[in-house]
Amino acid sequence: MDKRVLEVINYISVNFLKKVNDKSSERFDSEELIESLMKMGYKLFEINQAFELIFSLPDIITPEEVQGEIHDDYKATRVLSYEEKFKLTLDAQGFLFRSRELGLITDEEFEEILICVLRSDFREVGLGELKWIVNRIISDSERLMMINSTSGMNKSIILN
Repeated sequence: MDKRVLEVINYISVNFLKKVNDKSSERFDSEELIESLMKMGYKLFEINQAFELIFSLPDIITPEEVQGEIHDDYKATRVLSYEEKFKLTLDAQGFLFRSRELGLITDEEFEEILICVLRSDFREVGLGELKWIVNRIISDSERLMMINSTSGMNKSIILN
């Protein structure tokens, strides 16, 4: 791509943002912008290329591509809501996060467990109640055995 076209794109962007930030009632005047670019020595075909590129960006960058890039390299960290923190004891929180980090509970199962915790009649969900909920949601006996064996792990890695 031509350096001059990039300069035009930059100029258009800066001027557009100035108008937005000014919050003035003036509308963005593309004719005035084109005239000032031509006075600065840019040719009409360079200005047209810049506008074509700007307006083709939504077609070039699709949401699926952007989402794919994020999800391929990035794993979000789930944070408990105030209600979830209040309902789960620290031991139960650590057990749940540890099981998830070890890959014994999927993200979907993690969310389903939290929904059951919030809907439960327990005033506070400790380790015993949480294991009971987990046993109701996960049907794989091998994973359940591994999950239940993680409760004796070091509690210092519970929540950083």
